[in-house]
Amino acid sequence: LIPFSCKGRGFCPSCAGRRMAAIAAHLTDHVLPDQPLRQWVLSLPWSLRIHLACSPSLTRDVGRAFLRAVFASYKRRARQAGHLDPRETSSPLSHPTKAHPGAINFTQRFGSSLALNIHFHALVLDGVYTTDGPDTFPVFHPAPPLTQDEVQRVRHSIHRRVNRVLKAHGLLPSPGSDPSAPTDEHDSLLPFLQAASIQSRVALGPDSGKPIPKLTDHAAATPGPQSLPPLTSNEQGYSLHAATRIPANDRTLRERLCRYISRPPLAQGRLSLTDEGQVLWKLRSPWRNGTKAFRFD
Repeated sequence: LIPFSCKGRGFCPSCAGRRMAAIAAHLTDHVLPDQPLRQWVLSLPWSLRIHLACSPSLTRDVGRAFLRAVFASYKRRARQAGHLDPRETSSPLSHPTKAHPGAINFTQRFGSSLALNIHFHALVLDGVYTTDGPDTFPVFHPAPPLTQDEVQRVRHSIHRRVNRVLKAHGLLPSPGSDPSAPTDEHDSLLPFLQAASIQSRVALGPDSGKPIPKLTDHAAATPGPQSLPPLTSNEQGYSLHAATRIPANDRTLRERLCRYISRPPLAQGRLSLTDEGQVLWKLRSPWRNGTKAFRFD
């Protein structure tokens, strides 16, 4: 499947896997403190994904808006727990207690079907450090247990902040409207190819516009409405998941989660060639409709 040697430059799945392991080990050993961590995963509306794919600056600003909403939640809960000075008692002449959240945010550009799907995996300290002045030693305060209402509040804050980012980029002509389709002044095919990938459709050739062929196991399908997992909020195309938590001092789980969020799109063990010479991509687990693999030419 790889008809060339990448010579360690990370073009093939094996080199990408080694890089993933090195990143995870570095984060675990030298970056992340031995404190509890929580993974926050944000997926975005379909109408916004194509703009993120075309604009690195927009992706950066949306990622910042995402983290600021999560950080605001941790600061708010730290104040409610009494770890921060109340707003009404703070004085400009004193050194009020300040909260310092922390996170590592990975931008992933792929989904389980290899379709283009820009979303964010943030590994966030599940609590805040506080300081009482510029020369004081920071003290960590674990966050209180996360609730479903708080996840919904954070998702609503993300939506509001992302709308401000879209407006600043000129992509939100009116409140409540969807961003218009991107254009390319150089008549490039790239936006067209990206749009096809986002929709899992064939971009070029005689089957252009058709869905990518898939293999379905109807016995594995789970019909009917599905309830949302705990600590998940999904509304207006914004999906936020925050159920994964790693306790303090658990190095094994911390490194495993770092490997997961820094993984490459291809897992070589799930790629194979059919007898007809096509490429088969097996999903890690079947989808709700029973889809278990995709077939490419």
